[in-house]
Amino acid sequence: MPPHHRKTAPTDLRRLRRIENAYWTLFVVLLVLLSATVIIQYLTADPGETVRGTAVSEGAHRRIVSVGLSGLVVVFTLYLTAKRQEIQRLKRSLFDQRALSERLEERTVEMENALDGLRRANRLRDALFSVVSRDVREPLSAIRNTSDGTVIRRETERLSRLVSDLLDLSDLDSGRASWSLSAQDPAAILRRVLAEAEPLASERGISLRRIVEEDLPEILVDRERLGRVLSRLAESAIRSSPGGGSVDLSVHADDDDGMLHLRIRNDRPDFSEEERSSFFALAEGDGGGSGVPAGGDEIGFAIAHRVVRHLGGRLLLEAKERARRAYVIILPAPNLGPPPRRDAGETAATVSP
Repeated sequence: MPPHHRKTAPTDLRRLRRIENAYWTLFVVLLVLLSATVIIQYLTADPGETVRGTAVSEGAHRRIVSVGLSGLVVVFTLYLTAKRQEIQRLKRSLFDQRALSERLEERTVEMENALDGLRRANRLRDALFSVVSRDVREPLSAIRNTSDGTVIRRETERLSRLVSDLLDLSDLDSGRASWSLSAQDPAAILRRVLAEAEPLASERGISLRRIVEEDLPEILVDRERLGRVLSRLAESAIRSSPGGGSVDLSVHADDDDGMLHLRIRNDRPDFSEEERSSFFALAEGDGGGSGVPAGGDEIGFAIAHRVVRHLGGRLLLEAKERARRAYVIILPAPNLGPPPRRDAGETAATVSP
């Protein structure tokens, strides 16, 4: 509602209430005065009084006074009743205007929210186009400038993965994505991710470790989607690690917040501004508010954010002072049954090379 409407409507209502109260106060006062006059005239009438020179009896005089004054009371009552009805109509009109103004304000807010959504969609479109054009241009340039079958195959696979990611991102944003939620052992998911990341880690001279607490609760997740998210984050951690370094995949239950924390940590001390821009570029569907992303795996991170958010969790960057940096996934961990069965030899905070 516009500010002047919010101020005017209550003011007008208060003014009408004051007028109505004044009318009723005046009515009561005049009614009391007229009644008192009738009573006084009735009690003090002089039988010797004349009307237009004609003598009247005491009873006739009292009847004349009583009828005349009573008639005035009736006329004044009818007048005040008509005024009161007029005031009631004005009040109803003001209430209707105020309700209309409130509905108009609600529609205005809805339109502003819709406009904000369109602006965010436009920023997302611009950011997504910039990412896709860059990610398509690079492998196409490599294919055009080489006759090496290995390079061509690698870049073709990269293009195929980009198309698959775009389709997946579109399904997640449109609500068409299918989900298969079930109770899963987080340690088993981590084992699978470690096995998938091993070839890339070996190629780059990176050692992988799995750190798992004992008796972790099961989590309600889509195993395939969460596994792909963890694999993508593990791949990013491996590619950004210095040669000869290590990457840890760990999971533990936090008793303070009742959540399960999955971390993928490498030997780098912090995330660069470019990496943070890449991580958050498409996270919320608004292009990160920073124009064209600086580079990196924006689409993969965008998918990761949406999957984790759908599972009721959060995806964060963790970089403490003088500590190794990490991707952190925090998920709700309802206790859906007895602790999952562990591999022989696993103990609390088990470290697997």
